[in-house]
Amino acid sequence: MLKNIFKEKGLNWKKVYRKIKGLIIKTFIAVEKGMQEKHRHTYVNRNTFYELYGFDVLINNRMKPWLMEVNMCPSLNLKTSIDKKVKLPLLTDIMNLIGFTPYKAKAESSPNRYKYSNFKTESKRKEDIKDLSAENCVEKLNPEDWNILFEFDEEFHRKGNFERLFPNRENVEKYSHFFMTQRYNNLLL
Repeated sequence: MLKNIFKEKGLNWKKVYRKIKGLIIKTFIAVEKGMQEKHRHTYVNRNTFYELYGFDVLINNRMKPWLMEVNMCPSLNLKTSIDKKVKLPLLTDIMNLIGFTPYKAKAESSPNRYKYSNFKTESKRKEDIKDLSAENCVEKLNPEDWNILFEFDEEFHRKGNFERLFPNRENVEKYSHFFMTQRYNNLLL
C-alpha cells in the first residue's frame, strides 16, 4: 500500500524502505539483552517460539523514518474492512511461516539440544566457520548446523510476504558487531 503511494508521488520507496529496515534491526539490537533475559526461561526449542511485533514508523518530509513505538502484542482483530484487508493475509503468512512441527519429547530431553550455548563452545564454533565455503562445508558443519540450514530454507519458502531483515548476506557484517555477542547461527545463515 505505502509502496504504491510512494510510486504514485515519484518518491524513492527503496531508499526509505532500506532505512526502515535498518531502524528495525537497530531497535532489536538495542533491546537484545532484555529480550534474551525475558525469554531465556521459556525458550526450549527454536521451532516453538515466535513473536509478532508491530513497528509504528513516522516518515518526515525529508523521507527520514522515525520510530514512534513498538507494539509487543499488536491487535489482530478483524473488526473493519481495512483490518481484514491487511490482517487476514498477515495471519495467513504467520501460520504458514511457523510451519508447526510435532513435539518430540525424546529430542527435547537431550541436555545440550537447543539450549543457550556457553561462550567458549560458541566462540570455537564461530572460529570453525570463519572461512566456510561450498568446498569445505561438508567437513566443517555438524548435523545440528545442517538442521539449522535446512530449517532456514524451509522457513524461507513458507515466508509469504514476510522478509528476513537479519541476518542476510547483505547486512550480517554491517550489523553483527553491534550485538553484545555475535551469534553463531547468525553467522552460519
